[in-house]
Amino acid sequence: MGASLATARTDTPDPDGDAGEAVLSAYRDRIFYRLAIVAVILLPPFVVNAFLQKQFGIAFASLALVAVFAVDVIAIRRGAKPPVAPVVLIIPVALAVGVTIMRQGVIGALWAYPAVMLFQFVASRWVANMLNGLLVIMVTVLAYQYLGVSITIRVLVTLVLTMIFTNIFLGIVLRLQERLRKLGITDALTGVYNRRQMDRAVGEAVERHKRYGASSSLLLIDIDYFKRVNDEFGHAAGDRVLRELAALMRRSLRKLDLVFRIGGEEFLVLLPDVKRAGAAEAAEKLRREVASADLHPGWKLTVSIGVGQLGPGEAREQWIRRIDRALYAAKDSGRDRVVVADVAGTGSR
Repeated sequence: MGASLATARTDTPDPDGDAGEAVLSAYRDRIFYRLAIVAVILLPPFVVNAFLQKQFGIAFASLALVAVFAVDVIAIRRGAKPPVAPVVLIIPVALAVGVTIMRQGVIGALWAYPAVMLFQFVASRWVANMLNGLLVIMVTVLAYQYLGVSITIRVLVTLVLTMIFTNIFLGIVLRLQERLRKLGITDALTGVYNRRQMDRAVGEAVERHKRYGASSSLLLIDIDYFKRVNDEFGHAAGDRVLRELAALMRRSLRKLDLVFRIGGEEFLVLLPDVKRAGAAEAAEKLRREVASADLHPGWKLTVSIGVGQLGPGEAREQWIRRIDRALYAAKDSGRDRVVVADVAGTGSR
């Protein structure tokens, strides 16, 4: 659970880096499952042809690959991990391509292209590109020895282009996937997390407290008299204020603190591993920064903040409800202030 909270940040991850690899890794077995089905369907005729031509080395090697693909397909279909890890197949596939080039010439070189695609989807991108580079070198050397210079140049160029195109397409897919993921968990206007993600993160904090006794605190933040901003300056100005406030909060808080927009002008902040006193200090610092910031020309913006640490045995709804009461106490007592709720009820500033 701690890892989940630590990784749930509002920063935009690099879809071609760790985040992109995580996205692809989550689907790698399913991708391999479909590729393996295609292999099980399309390869047997070539196995039969190799036997008929008495190329028994190629025939038995191909038959073994088909059998491994079939076993893995059955395992994945049943919800189990494949007995032979897909990445383990890279070496025999590469060797099969090499032997086929030596025995069948240009026909063997054609098998290098699906091998490039297979490697790209069964290994991490860095490993796949390294292995594909080695495959290209091997195929180029064998093509030079068995097929001549003219064909070798064409094989080399087309294999490199296949690698490049595959990486480009994969990068586009990962970026689109990351964009969809962000749309599902973030608020479109401010870029902070949305209410759905708040429910998940706060629930995880409660679970961490139950299992490990980890402390967490919440800040419930409301912009004072925000309706007047919309009425006097228009909704575009109000939207700009919300974006500026969200950016200010992210600058003011720690990197591991999570900011959520939960509706209108209300925000919630989850402070992992922070107790009541630390949360009150963070809230007061934020209140002062908002009051001194020029979020909108000609209008002094302030916020009221309710603060509270998760209590022993407290459910998510109880925790949020208690912080909500603290926020209302801050607004009722004059706004532009912080009110801290204790476990028993609402305390004072």
